[in-house]
Amino acid sequence: MEIQKLVDLAEENIIIYGQEVISQRALSDYRDGLKPIHRRILWAMYKMGMHHSGGFKKSARVEGEVVGKYHPHGTEACYGSMVTMANLPTRLIHPEGNWGDAENPKSFAASRYTLCKLSEYADKYLLDPDYLAVIPYVKTYDSENEEPVYLPAKLPNLIVNGTEGIAVAVSCYIPSFTPESVKEIVKLGFKNTITAKDCTKILKFKFPYGGIIISEEDDILKFFEEGKGSLTFSPKVTIKGNEIFINEVPPRLRINPTKQNPSPGFLEKIALLKEVRKMEDLREGEKLEFKVVLSASLQNSERAAAIKEIRKIITVSLPFQTKVTIRKDNGEEVLFKSSTIPSILNNWCKWRIKIEVKVLERLKKIEEEKLDKNELMVLAIENREIIKISQDENDPITYLMGKLDIDETQCKFIYSKSLSSLHISEKQGYLNKIKESKKKIKDYNYFIENPVERIVGNL
Repeated sequence: MEIQKLVDLAEENIIIYGQEVISQRALSDYRDGLKPIHRRILWAMYKMGMHHSGGFKKSARVEGEVVGKYHPHGTEACYGSMVTMANLPTRLIHPEGNWGDAENPKSFAASRYTLCKLSEYADKYLLDPDYLAVIPYVKTYDSENEEPVYLPAKLPNLIVNGTEGIAVAVSCYIPSFTPESVKEIVKLGFKNTITAKDCTKILKFKFPYGGIIISEEDDILKFFEEGKGSLTFSPKVTIKGNEIFINEVPPRLRINPTKQNPSPGFLEKIALLKEVRKMEDLREGEKLEFKVVLSASLQNSERAAAIKEIRKIITVSLPFQTKVTIRKDNGEEVLFKSSTIPSILNNWCKWRIKIEVKVLERLKKIEEEKLDKNELMVLAIENREIIKISQDENDPITYLMGKLDIDETQCKFIYSKSLSSLHISEKQGYLNKIKESKKKIKDYNYFIENPVERIVGNL
């Protein structure tokens, strides 16, 4: 084979491979903010009934279910993704046991030792049964089960929890924000187009260990406008005399050395300062706190310089880059592109309204079917004697169609009911159900015309 043909073949295949890695592993969908592995884990847990209001199950059970039915790519990758979801700023998995932490995620115990269930956030905002009923599904890899193309997120989870990913020539790092600020900005997005300036005013950064953004407003605005840029975060520090308390530290800042990276963490770097007399690690459970004690003999200028140096050690600049995937409803076509947070939010708001209308139309149809059956039961009770006579006819269905002026399907429904169930004492109960259904249908019709009102009311 000619060298040029080999080059062309290699180029063609590496492009195909790169696109597959990007779409199937590295980037999250803009609607639910999830990569395929994360979506499959949540779906498996939902199907297993692992709701936040229930009990915990062994993580190994989830691991086996996901790998066996939905994601045949190894248990280590699956459990590693579960650990990530348990350590997100707004958790998708409620953990019990040693799940590591955001600073040293490799320290978690094996799946046979840990327990988990869905978080309340995941149950409420990603896995509502009424919403799961209107999204597209595709066959799993072995065609034995179905899985959702995306989850019907009631909040833009991509903005709530952010995402990180790297693949062939593509990297992505979207920061996370508080759910409260995301709710506030989507309320705006349902009425007006969200701008970069809106994001700078409303969205509040949120990371597992906190951290305070200290970048200039122009740099923050530029990131929201362009979808990429470097932002700087510092710790939250309280100073009491010669004692400095550190209660929040920025993301990607190592506290201690690890096996993977034995170079000094920030605790060791601070302890090496000549002005520092003592360091105390006051962490307890999920509480983060460190105490730095400065030498009592320091002059004011020396003390100020030491505090400045400590802040510098615990300050980081993070290179953010916004990229997303868009999955077609057939699950096969996956597009990926560079974007911005305002663009993601505006597109998400449009999609969210469409999902809400689909849910309302489905609920309305279900209620109309209930109404039809309850009205038929009232009609049957009122015409019990006619139904009794029809049982002696050669063609009772045709007889009822003529007497009750209803179609064949309705007659078959009535005829299937026993005469004992058509007692006059039951009529009021059906009338109450009819009244209730009519009210619900009226409400559904209203919200189909005004879906934003219902969306905002349920945030």
